Amino acid sequence: LLINAIPTVVAGVTIATSYVVGSRRCIDAAWADMRTGLWFAVTRFGLLHYVDSRQHLRNWRPVLLVLVGSPGTRQQMLRFAHGLESGRGLLFLAQIITGPWEELLARQHRVQGALRTFIRDNELSAVAKTVIADDFEHGVATLLQVTGVGEFQPNTVMVGWSDDVLKREGFSGAIRRVLQLEQNLIVFQEAEAAARLEPTIDVWWYSRENGSFMSTLAYLLNTNEDWKRHTIRILRIIRDEGGVDDAKAGTEDVLADLRIPAEVIVLVSEEPPLDVIAATSESAAVCFVGMSLVDSEENPLDQYATLVERLRGNIFLAKSWHDLNRE
Repeated sequence: LLINAIPTVVAGVTIATSYVVGSRRCIDAAWADMRTGLWFAVTRFGLLHYVDSRQHLRNWRPVLLVLVGSPGTRQQMLRFAHGLESGRGLLFLAQIITGPWEELLARQHRVQGALRTFIRDNELSAVAKTVIADDFEHGVATLLQVTGVGEFQPNTVMVGWSDDVLKREGFSGAIRRVLQLEQNLIVFQEAEAAARLEPTIDVWWYSRENGSFMSTLAYLLNTNEDWKRHTIRILRIIRDEGGVDDAKAGTEDVLADLRIPAEVIVLVSEEPPLDVIAATSESAAVCFVGMSLVDSEENPLDQYATLVERLRGNIFLAKSWHDLNRE
């Protein structure tokens, strides 16, 4: 017999509801733990087997370390970084905080959290990384040595072209550190806002190593929806008219080995190469230009300032570390 039917029923329903809700929470928690463990196991398995796999030039994938500074002002650069990664590589967004360790440790956590929030809010497939360093050069060197795991470490550093960055103390040294640590380098400048551009991706070839690197980046960009209707043009400058056929055939052979479809154009000119590039690719939507970085105390990018000013499209100044022994 129920002493009081209505309160007893209410109490029973309350207890049953609490039990069901509690059980579901336990199940959800258990499933979340199991799912985390599953992802860890899959990642571990893949990482260890990838390390042991045989690597081939055709299977090269960009693992980009992008120095973003203030990411909100670098949306176009991040769009291109995402396009170059193309779902086949890996993307790290990095910030460097310079100053005394003790004073900046708490700030590092805030900056790291803000960077993760930015990645999530902008739906980027990227990993955040923030380091404290005495100066910019030391910060770049630290990032390259601590970012990633196993074979999933950066192989290419990307930085935006700006007066603030180029004139930053330690920038020249940072460039040298990047290449000394066997990393490729990309310096990006976005297109003029109102520019009318031709649907081409121009790659200016001056050596096999750097040319192959830039051609691969152009191909990866070309696989994206926004750029798949653009024609990849591989351009070379020679001084002797009689060498056109050999230069074109040699470049086409390399591209065939890389399996990159592109139009090869050989120009004969005795004008300064940067002037030829500026005149030919002024309105190209994207232009890859190989860098020659002379070892000096001056900023090695100063020689490209006029070219960057003359080109109206998106510009990638690129340097493969494999190409260093040619300078």
